[in-house]
Amino acid sequence: MNHEELLALLNQTGQKNIFFGPQGFELLINEDEVARGQIGYGLDAQGQSLSGESEGDWQYSWLVIAKDTELGDVYFIDLNDDDCPVFTAFKGEDTWEIEQVATSLAEFIACLQVLFDHGQQRSAMFVVESSTIVDPILIKKLQASLIEASQCPAFWTQFINGYTAWLSDE
Repeated sequence: MNHEELLALLNQTGQKNIFFGPQGFELLINEDEVARGQIGYGLDAQGQSLSGESEGDWQYSWLVIAKDTELGDVYFIDLNDDDCPVFTAFKGEDTWEIEQVATSLAEFIACLQVLFDHGQQRSAMFVVESSTIVDPILIKKLQASLIEASQCPAFWTQFINGYTAWLSDE
């Protein structure tokens, strides 16, 4: 996937930030943002590589494309795979812990579109509002849609569980 195709997909929703309840995704939607997004992951502040080839290293083929607005975890694609699967990662003690989010970048964008279409949020919610989706049947349908679109049930089940936990806290 070239940079033009990548940026076209990242801009497909027309939204830089997608929120659902307190959770959100910040897409890196232009060349400068994508380049800055690599700092601390594939590159240090001086532009030197932080990547390696060993298991647990940040891999050379990984490209950060989004960040979690709540926790700051990154979402990245693997450029070695033509479908560009999407993963999220956090730094363990000496290794990167990754989890697959979608089997392709197109599927990830489709999931974000589903979230935006259902929530229409412009920012993270800190309290339940009248527009908040609280119907358990609708939430289960949304979860099924996300899993179907992404083919990654573990991540999206955890995402929806976080949303329902937030609802019950409110």
